Amino acid sequence: MSELHPDEALYSLLCKYLLNEADAVERQWVDSWLQGNTANKAVLDGVRKMLNAPMPAQFSSQTVDTEASWQRLLNTIQPEVQETPVFKLPETKKPGFRWYYAAAAVVVIAVGLGLYNMIYKEDAVVKALAGPLVQTLPDGSTVKLDSLSEITVAGDFGKNDRVVYLKGKAFFDITADEKHPFEVRMNDDMKVRVLGTQFSIDFRENIPLNIHVVSGKIMVMSSKQNRSVVLTPGMLLHQEKPGVKPQIVEHVVSVEKKELSFDDAPLSAVLETVETVYNVKFEVKDAALLKMPLKTNFSNEPIEKVLETLEFMTNTTIEIKAPGLYIIE
Repeated sequence: MSELHPDEALYSLLCKYLLNEADAVERQWVDSWLQGNTANKAVLDGVRKMLNAPMPAQFSSQTVDTEASWQRLLNTIQPEVQETPVFKLPETKKPGFRWYYAAAAVVVIAVGLGLYNMIYKEDAVVKALAGPLVQTLPDGSTVKLDSLSEITVAGDFGKNDRVVYLKGKAFFDITADEKHPFEVRMNDDMKVRVLGTQFSIDFRENIPLNIHVVSGKIMVMSSKQNRSVVLTPGMLLHQEKPGVKPQIVEHVVSVEKKELSFDDAPLSAVLETVETVYNVKFEVKDAALLKMPLKTNFSNEPIEKVLETLEFMTNTTIEIKAPGLYIIE
């Protein structure tokens, strides 16, 4: 069976809702949709009237071409449609549904087309933005979107919470609002929740995930791992690939510029941060050295310059054991 057009799927879902055949998720979706726009109630009433009308004997799933009927109606009214909201309906169970109701629902589609405003916390979006650009969101927050990156904004943004969906790389400057948490969702697992702060996310395909906090606090959550971690200024969460335990380091001022700042930080913390930012590894022969406090800064330095500084400050020698692997002795 071919997939239903999104608007046809909407009316099929409304039929299930009125016939008490919708599951809990579908009922919650329809309830939210009804609250989003007063015009939506008129659409639901139209479907209710259609369902209460006597069903002609010849009106059955065997005699009605649902897709063809929808296409004819769409072709008739399409010139009047200026914009179509971007949205997704919740997944519905295919078996057992009365498809002749979906076909009959085509009769009332014209009543609601162009009137409804899809509002659903999980899936609805009002716009998709492609980078590079700097965009101010409805709450006053700003997003600096990198090239080949995209962000979509949930349809109920600011109503109960503030949800955006990110693919790619972006820097966020979030307006504080304790009553409406700001949330960045990257996939069905990873998401970041904040109240008001500055942070960046690099979530690109085939590239390690980096989440860096400039100011304030954020909470990074993993649904699949059922874990969360709070990041504060200067902290960087680095994950080589999905499913791998992420590394969390401190003392990072800027990931882009490889700007690091250490103020009496133990050598162990310095090496962990350098390893993460420069994608290298260290082996230390004398474990006692790891407690040595260091006070230094790096700003877009090549790894060779970083090694020279570490040698001088620790009075050690750093040798190359293999590409990207250094021995401190």
